[in-house]
Amino acid sequence: MMFEVFIVFLFFQNSFSLIIPKIHELSKKNYKSFKSELPVAILYHVPGDEDSDSFRKIFQKAMRETARYGMKIGEVDCVENTKICQKANLENLPELRIYLKKIPSVYEGNKTEEGILDWVDEKFLRRVRIFNSREEVDEAISFFEHIIIGYFPSRNCSDFKSFITAGDSPVFGDLWAAVVNSTINKTRIEIFHKIYETVDVYDKNEIEKEKLASWVEEAKQPLFEQLGWGNTKKYGSPDVPVGYYFCKMNYMEPDWLNRQVAKVAHHFKGKMLFVIVDHTENPKLTETMGIAVENMPGFAIEDWYPSPFGKARAHWAHAPNDENPRPSIEADEIIEFCQKYLDGKLQMNLRSEPIPTVQESNVTKVVGDTFKSIVLDETKDVFIRFHANWCDKCKKMAFDYEHLANETASNPNFVVADFDATANDYPPEYIIGSFPSLFLFPAKNKSNPIKCETFNYPERIKKFLLRHIPDLVIDEQPLPERPLDEEEKKKKEEEEKSRKYKEERAEKKAQRREELKQREEDRRLLEEARKAAKEREKEL
Repeated sequence: MMFEVFIVFLFFQNSFSLIIPKIHELSKKNYKSFKSELPVAILYHVPGDEDSDSFRKIFQKAMRETARYGMKIGEVDCVENTKICQKANLENLPELRIYLKKIPSVYEGNKTEEGILDWVDEKFLRRVRIFNSREEVDEAISFFEHIIIGYFPSRNCSDFKSFITAGDSPVFGDLWAAVVNSTINKTRIEIFHKIYETVDVYDKNEIEKEKLASWVEEAKQPLFEQLGWGNTKKYGSPDVPVGYYFCKMNYMEPDWLNRQVAKVAHHFKGKMLFVIVDHTENPKLTETMGIAVENMPGFAIEDWYPSPFGKARAHWAHAPNDENPRPSIEADEIIEFCQKYLDGKLQMNLRSEPIPTVQESNVTKVVGDTFKSIVLDETKDVFIRFHANWCDKCKKMAFDYEHLANETASNPNFVVADFDATANDYPPEYIIGSFPSLFLFPAKNKSNPIKCETFNYPERIKKFLLRHIPDLVIDEQPLPERPLDEEEKKKKEEEEKSRKYKEERAEKKAQRREELKQREEDRRLLEEARKAAKEREKEL
């Protein structure tokens, strides 16, 4: 039994010695070698002096907290080691020095345990700084984007030590601040995002280094971004709804906009993503979301919509209505709008052009408000083209598509339709994809539209239609000459200019060659005349 107690005593003695650094008594024999093993802290003191003895006790108590730095600690009795103290050029006694290099740093702060520890932390560049109040923290945060703040009643609590350990090596650019004050009743840790002016609170029960560090990294993730080439995919197919802010960046006050978006993004953190879009750089996306230029700045939500055909995306625009004729993007208004959406109280507003009073050709123009009445008419087969007004391929196939409508106009239960998807919204359960897209909505089977995989070849489109509608009558008609579009006209004009330029250039070259040839002939005749004149002179 005594042997076991002795073993336990040795174990605790060794463990305690690992926690509390040993304080070495220095003398002529070991002072030089001790000081060469950097880093070291040395207290030069005078035994028997009241001020010196008091500071020595504070020093010894403070040094117990410095084991993490691997610093050796020593004391020099300046009464017994006068020469050592004289060579050290001490200014005052007692004097505390840290030797990180050959030139020492001298402690000049208050003679308190906290003061010594803060000074040691500063010398070893520990990132956790100690404050007495939050007001002191506020004075030090001007150069930091994220400030991790811990509130503790004392330095001796385990949570404080865990916080210090986690904060010893954070990511560069962060301030870790520990507010230690006896008036604090409960430990709390929060991260203040200065750039957003928002606060996240650590909600775990236990403060462990790994969990705390992981939480900090997660909390530091940007609340929002500006849409660019590097993050387009991130917002194209997320697992949560995305809130889009549309604005003219050159006309917005960046700080005000960031504060508004940050407040909303922080409120819905983990539930939604938010992104700022410069509509001048993304006009197609702006139009697709249903945001009119005259309503800038604007806001819209995009989310997955239940569809029997796969994943579909739908849009809810914060557009003018009877209740709110002039919507804004102020944080409180957008928070209310997003909350209504998440609660399922927000109705989807499908955009629509005015309903045509007269169809101008055999191609039936479909708008948002007539999609169900025309395309989903169970009595008719509807072949519809979804196009965008900015799509060049759509423009080029328009002539052939209208010719197809003319050839099938004799079929009373067959409709060739056209839908501008940039000015109108179709029911979101239908997945259209790229532009142009051709779909056949069969009669009595509207829930299973069939996509035509080709749009460049009219004959293949006809075969597709006959395969799915065998009794379809196609009156073959000669294809009239297709009128040139603006781009083709411009190209033809440029080709004509180029042809004329080449002809004129070739003609000028030919004229130049003839001129050179004539000049050479004239020179030859002149030379012959000169020779003949010289010969006549010789004869005379």
